[in-house]
Amino acid sequence: MTVNGGFNPSDLNERGRIILRAVVDMYLEHAEPVGSRTVAKHTRLGVSPATIRNVMADLEDVGFLYQPHTSAGRLPTEKGLRFYINHLLEKKGLTDEEKEVIRSELKGITEDVGHLVKKAVDVLARVSGQAALALVSHGAEDELIHIEFVKLRPNKILVISVFNSGLAHTRTVRTRRDVDEERLRRINQYLNDKLRYMDIKEVRDAVVREMMEDKRLFDHLMEEALDKATNPKVNAPEEKVFIGGAVNLLNQPEFKDIARLRHLLQAFEDKKTLIEILEAAVDGDSVTIIIGEKELATLIPGCGAVVASYEEGPGIKGSLGILGPMRMDYSKIMSLVEYTASELGKRIRESN
Repeated sequence: MTVNGGFNPSDLNERGRIILRAVVDMYLEHAEPVGSRTVAKHTRLGVSPATIRNVMADLEDVGFLYQPHTSAGRLPTEKGLRFYINHLLEKKGLTDEEKEVIRSELKGITEDVGHLVKKAVDVLARVSGQAALALVSHGAEDELIHIEFVKLRPNKILVISVFNSGLAHTRTVRTRRDVDEERLRRINQYLNDKLRYMDIKEVRDAVVREMMEDKRLFDHLMEEALDKATNPKVNAPEEKVFIGGAVNLLNQPEFKDIARLRHLLQAFEDKKTLIEILEAAVDGDSVTIIIGEKELATLIPGCGAVVASYEEGPGIKGSLGILGPMRMDYSKIMSLVEYTASELGKRIRESN
């Protein structure tokens, strides 16, 4: 495997790896430049600080370290962090206490899947001290099992869509003309009779075909209740993403920079970037670390993410993870995200 710039991992000897690991470990812990004397004490390589400085200079030449200013210690670059994650990272396990906290938080919840996911996000944020995210994904195999249109007031209808995964989506729709409650009752009965025998697309086609006199009304309602279910890409982001612990990031030194903080807050507000981050894990079977990818480097400078998928049901996956500064304890957070995703999937299957 070749890392950025054509540098091959095998070109870095054991001493270089030890020193790079030491610099990154101390940077992740203290968020400060690391000097050669500190590395000498940390590694006990038995070589002088001058020798370590020479190795650090070599690591700077290949783009793994940089010196923020003259006479300062070194910091890892994004390329150096990626090399560390890919080749030097040693995963830390969770303590029994940490596992019990996660299990107990999710235990006994009998509400819908959304409540379970929100609880998982909250505990993940609390234990990690970072921001936690989750994506509730309606895949092609997610089945709509019930639709209900409830009149709130003239020209305003509440659309309730219930899925076999246990999730219930609600949306308020304004209609061009008033619809009386008896007509809504007939619509509800018609649609839910059809749902017993047809999938979402077939129901939509049947409604359009058989009830052309109400086509404009049905198109408007079904756009909210049905089309959103068949095409997850058009779901409103706020219905898919759970966020917890965003305030934790304000305590990180990286976000004392106002411009960087503004980018971060914009990402939390529009959620599109967060969905892209979380979707990176949906097709994978293990933990995914995102660092320096286009969506993070452009929209949330200085951030990294650790995400994993969980199963909402047969063929249906969601994902959850942690978003924080690029300076994160990846070895610990990987285990934390992986375990929480596993427990969340287990609880969802038990509650169905």
